[in-house]
Amino acid sequence: MMQIEFGEKLKACREEKGMTQQTLADKLYVTRQAVSRWECGARYPDLITAKRIAKELEISLDELVSGEKYIRDIEREPVITAPVPLLVQTALYAAVCMSYLVMCLYDIGVRFPYAVDSIYGGDDVYLKIHFAVMIGGTFIKLQAMWAGLYYSVRNELSPRQIGWIMSVPFIAEAATMVTAAMLILPSLLRGNGTLTGETVFRFVFYCVAPLVLFWYFHTGRSVNVKYAYAVVCILAVIFLADIGNYVSLARYNVNYKDVANFADGMLNQVLYLIRITGKLAYLWLLAGQVYMLNRKRKAVVKT
Repeated sequence: MMQIEFGEKLKACREEKGMTQQTLADKLYVTRQAVSRWECGARYPDLITAKRIAKELEISLDELVSGEKYIRDIEREPVITAPVPLLVQTALYAAVCMSYLVMCLYDIGVRFPYAVDSIYGGDDVYLKIHFAVMIGGTFIKLQAMWAGLYYSVRNELSPRQIGWIMSVPFIAEAATMVTAAMLILPSLLRGNGTLTGETVFRFVFYCVAPLVLFWYFHTGRSVNVKYAYAVVCILAVIFLADIGNYVSLARYNVNYKDVANFADGMLNQVLYLIRITGKLAYLWLLAGQVYMLNRKRKAVVKT
């Protein structure tokens, strides 16, 4: 097996150089446990790290690995393995999880009772569906980010796992927009409703973006990165527009005069801040993962 051959070769070369596992780990800026896992075949380093290993051991990369199997295994290994970037990735997943958790609790505490009132006291079936999809979508997004956090902590977040996890929020947003469109459909049919170009663009984008991310993270081809970067850039513009709306609403909320409304306004401001934090963390996370995977794949192409 390739992993066993690599581990045995790594151990032999390290011992030949008189290095301990800790010494090599310090030179590579990884943990001693990472070196131990490489040598026993439980884990495989990414290509950039493998090049650094070869340099430290003063051997060629060809001596250390045999290319074809190594390239195939790259797509099954974690995208980020270096300690600092891995810590940043984990922190960003935690921030997104916290944001979704707060919004999920808000949905359960505020939106859910309203949805129940609508279900049992109203006759608008579209409103019932919209609230159900909105609440369910927030919960599903939370579960996806928890999965990302779990695998990031274990350093087992492969490209395909990232493709699934990072696509979920787009799919949930598209589903929510469909139910929102159902609410205004009667008005559109009567001719007294409007559907803005921005809304249509967002819906199309939320439908296309998951396909692009699946394509990029699953195909193993560096050439697809331009489409992934396009998704990141468009998402950044959308988030900036959302943040602008949050800031405007926050300014409105602080203008309340009585104590009760002021407290509600401050609560809304906290929710806006949490939403902004979650959006920025998700954007940074997605951009970083696209960049790191592209860097790894480029390194593979150059070998």
